[in-house]
Amino acid sequence: MKFAQQAKAFRRFSRGFLVEKLPEAPQDRKVLVLVLPWMETAVPWFAMAMAMFYRSQGRRVTLLLDDLPAPNPAEKPDQIPLIAKAAEELRGPLEVTLLSALNESDGPREGVKGMDGLCVLNQAYLDRTGVSDQTGRDAFRKGLEDRAPRLRTLLAARKWEHVLLPGGIYSTSGLTRVLGEHSGIRTACYDSGVGALTLATDSIAGHCMDLAKIFAPEHESYVRRYWADALRLGREEFNLRKAARDLWSYQVSAYRSWDGEPFDIVLPMNVFDDSAALGRNRYFKDAREWILETVDFVMNQTQASIVVREHPGARRLARPDHFGKILQERFGGQSRFRFVGCREEVNTYALIEGAKLVLPHSSTVGVEAALMGKQVLLDTGVYYAGLGFVERGDSKEDYFLKLKRLLEEGRALEEEKRERAWVCYFYGQVCNFVIGQFTPQPEDFRVWVSRKWREVMESPDAQTSLAVLGDASPSWRIQSEEVFKNGRVTPSPEKKGWWERLWGQ
Repeated sequence: MKFAQQAKAFRRFSRGFLVEKLPEAPQDRKVLVLVLPWMETAVPWFAMAMAMFYRSQGRRVTLLLDDLPAPNPAEKPDQIPLIAKAAEELRGPLEVTLLSALNESDGPREGVKGMDGLCVLNQAYLDRTGVSDQTGRDAFRKGLEDRAPRLRTLLAARKWEHVLLPGGIYSTSGLTRVLGEHSGIRTACYDSGVGALTLATDSIAGHCMDLAKIFAPEHESYVRRYWADALRLGREEFNLRKAARDLWSYQVSAYRSWDGEPFDIVLPMNVFDDSAALGRNRYFKDAREWILETVDFVMNQTQASIVVREHPGARRLARPDHFGKILQERFGGQSRFRFVGCREEVNTYALIEGAKLVLPHSSTVGVEAALMGKQVLLDTGVYYAGLGFVERGDSKEDYFLKLKRLLEEGRALEEEKRERAWVCYFYGQVCNFVIGQFTPQPEDFRVWVSRKWREVMESPDAQTSLAVLGDASPSWRIQSEEVFKNGRVTPSPEKKGWWERLWGQ
């Protein structure tokens, strides 16, 4: 669907909203919704739909339309006027503010704390679009610096209940999140694949940090009450994952025993330019430094063998693999090292089964290794780092000391810790992602924009999104309540087969 067609479809979708009698909106319920009209996806339409849904719940909503030139010089957004017109038609029920209309001189020009780190994270997005030269990077940074005083003034002047952002890393979204944190404003974020939303009440969506609260005091009695159910259903889901029959189907092949010599250490890679992996390292500069220094330490400071497993999901991406080539050139001639590419028909869990130690970056496989009884060591700030079933280095030196100690001990993980991993796995893999067609993906947009706006708003996936983003209720908590009450998470028709396998319906 071209942008002109998208615009026509969305304006038709919003007509029912514009003629409906809406509830009063108290002054203390103000929400700022960021719209990035130069993003070449359905993200701007999703943001405006969420704004409509917020308003129908009795919130005062302002659409902040970033109509300044796109910070990424590779983006040529012809659709800005179309999206701006659709936003303007919503003026009345919603407030509409153009970023270009905010007086640049109103805000202080001093640097933004966290700008350097934000630009480093955004380099992954720039690389994907071919912006790898310093001129392009400088232009991107200047685009953010030009926006900073306008955004800082806006956030400081209004008492927003929260700000709604796409992703929480890329461009203006990342900048708004950083400035919102400075101002003490909650920044709710959303991200998605086709048919599935990842939501965050107050953090980067892809980091899934709401899962870090599973064993927090406010959820303790709830989690304890359903402990046995979570264990059982977590095991069902893991069996599907091992058999490559789960929702995501990352594994190239179903589980079968590894027919080679077992490796002492498994290092499973992430897709490192994905938002889930960006900005997670604590004591290593980035994922590249972590992998190279870790493998070098194993090969030169221990007698252990190590296999590096490329994320099997990387086979679906058009981006080239750099790590495999570098690792093979540096360590490929040594018998204690093996690199397993994303297309090799090797099941990751078969590799883990024979290992003493697993060294994940920030992927779910760290939880899975723990529930399999393996010792897990992290450097990163991933959501499960503090949940009591993995170890984490307190410095780079401590990371390597713990690596050596865990190898030497070679002990299995205690049963109590394994149970915590199983419970985390259930809430993270079954209940955290919102399955449905109300997402910012163009394929899903074509479906929901053709329906009546209130029908979409009242759908289970949209209602869950409103509760998570609007009311700061973690999606794992909301959706697990549905599981324990009805034995299922409400699926979309397209995903019904997967849920039938899981719940036996």
